[in-house]
Order: sequence, then C-alpha cells, then structure tokens
Amino acid sequence: MTEIFEKTQLNKMEKMEELRKQLAELESGDDEVEGDDEVEIKPKRERTEKQKLAFEKAQKTRMLKAEERRKQRMHEEAQIKKELEQKLIEKAIKVKKKQIKKMKAIEELSDDDTPIERKPRPEPIQIKKTLRFI
Repeated sequence: MTEIFEKTQLNKMEKMEELRKQLAELESGDDEVEGDDEVEIKPKRERTEKQKLAFEKAQKTRMLKAEERRKQRMHEEAQIKKELEQKLIEKAIKVKKKQIKKMKAIEELSDDDTPIERKPRPEPIQIKKTLRFI
C-alpha cells in the first residue's frame, strides 16, 4: 500500500515540475506554441486628402452643432427659471393680498361693538322605531 502511495506522490511531483516549467516558458516570452498559424495583419489604407478634409469639416460642424444645442438648452433653462420665479412672485402677492383682506375683516369685526347673535340649533327629529312580527 505504501508503494502505491509513493508512486502517486511521484506522479504528482512530476506533474508539478512540468507545470512549473511551462509557466516559466510563458513568463519568459518564448511562447511559440506548435500548430498555431500566425495571422498576418494588413496595414490600414491611408486616407486621401479629400477624406481627411471631409472628416475635419464634419468634426467642426459637429462641434458647432453641439455648442448651439448647449446654448439653446441653457437659454431654455434660464427661460423656465424666469417663468417659475414670476409664478412664485405672483403666488406670493396673491397670498399676501388674502392675508391683508383677512386682517381687514378681523379689524372690522373687532371694531364693531354689536353683540354676535347666535341662532339656536334646531332640535333633531326623533324617528320612532317599531318592530313587526310576522
């Protein structure tokens, strides 16, 4: 039984050594793998002068349009902000006017020395409940 154990240990050790060698080869940069075909990369075709000019023109146009959109957005935001401020001011004026009217009404009532007449409450109507046996 110990012989089998020793053999498996040797096999494990041999595998570990082989894996370490492979790792060292990969790290060193000598990683030519057998059977791999190298893919030839074609150089990119140069652009013509017309293409380069058209691309620059498109970039400038795009930048100008982006700037216009940004300015338009800022203008719209400023307009919305002004409208909201105006609505807020109008609402504050309305509330203040209501407060003034209420204060005037209270002052008029407090200046008036006439007693306040209270109407008596009407008595609730009582409904008689009757039970019928059938």
